[in-house]
Amino acid sequence: MNRIGWLVLTTLVATLFAPPTLAHESRAVLAASPETLGHVHFPISCSLAAQEQFDRALAMPHTFWFPQATPAFIAITQSEPDCAMAHWGVAMSQRWNQVEIQRRAASAWVAQTEGKKDEALQLMRSAADLEDASEKHVAMENRPWPMHDLLGELILETNQPARALDEFEASLKTSRNRLRGLYGAARASELSGAFVGTR
Repeated sequence: MNRIGWLVLTTLVATLFAPPTLAHESRAVLAASPETLGHVHFPISCSLAAQEQFDRALAMPHTFWFPQATPAFIAITQSEPDCAMAHWGVAMSQRWNQVEIQRRAASAWVAQTEGKKDEALQLMRSAADLEDASEKHVAMENRPWPMHDLLGELILETNQPARALDEFEASLKTSRNRLRGLYGAARASELSGAFVGTR
């Protein structure tokens, strides 16, 4: 693996192994005992019942329990549709996808280094697909490293430059003028004998 690949792998693995505070807790314990989530209070202008539900729902993402937070906030919006902060909670709790995207990418590079090329490509493809499906948010206007770039790099390592070029071009559509994407596209283009922009 080249130096850039090792750098990406190291960064992604570090992200992967940064443990959420309650990752070792069982979901049953968390569901049964709100105290295990810790206490978060953020005053909102909805009903007292909604405030109680909101505080519990807000504690979930604060303990990295993102997937379960979304239904908790949705329940508030259904019982009290005018509670704007519950709608905000739904949107914010769905940002967990960024962590999952990075986890899949790191797992793909680990699989690649272990010689599991098909698994690596499948994991990186799923990371790119998940990134495509996630909305671009003002806080993530420029993604740290677009997954299509990483997928292109991974595909280049399997000596398939034409397929890699497709991924770099897909990346350049959403993340324009990024040096890594431009360099990857040029490299894949050269290796495949194609000329970028003629397809």
